[in-house]
Amino acid sequence: MDRIKERAPDALCDKSAKNWTNVMLLVKCDLLHKLVMINV
Repeated sequence: MDRIKERAPDALCDKSAKNWTNVMLLVKCDLLHKLVMINV
C-alpha cells in the first residue's frame, strides 16, 4: 500500500491494472479524467 501511495495517480492509472484491487482504482481514475474533461 505504501508504494501505491508514493506513486502518482497517472502511474496508478497506467500500470497497476494487474491486481483486481487496482482495477477499481483504474475505474476511479477513468471517472476522474471524464469529470475533469467535462469541467474544462
